Amino acid sequence: MARPKGMRVVEANEVVLVDTGGRVRAKMDVSEQGPTFNLYDASGQPRLVAGVASAGASLALYDATGRARAGLSVTASGPCLRLYDDKGNVRARLDVGEAGPGLLFDDDKGQSRLGLTVSAYGPEVNMFDAQGKPLCSFPSTPTE
Repeated sequence: MARPKGMRVVEANEVVLVDTGGRVRAKMDVSEQGPTFNLYDASGQPRLVAGVASAGASLALYDATGRARAGLSVTASGPCLRLYDDKGNVRARLDVGEAGPGLLFDDDKGQSRLGLTVSAYGPEVNMFDAQGKPLCSFPSTPTE
């Protein structure tokens, strides 16, 4: 396909964009794992990282301290959203897999405490104590 007059192509393994003060603000690179795109704030902290690897695509958002606060990925098993607290612990997960969608909420120790799922059998709500022991399930799972 012909390029319009005046259009140029730049080929590189890495492209770095700097602001007027010389600080790196964006970087695109390609490695054997795949391409990545990074955005940095004025202090040099990564704030957004997007990438594509053999397992799938991912997007991570970071706070001003450089700690991951949200992550989105799409792999062969389906899409997944993770939300992290200020200590870096996963506190909420939304997955859509073969069995259906699921939303899990974890306590500050990483223990799942509340789960909402929808499967071929219908919707379900599960609550767990601090040790992960089921407290109750709606609708009640029959014991046979």
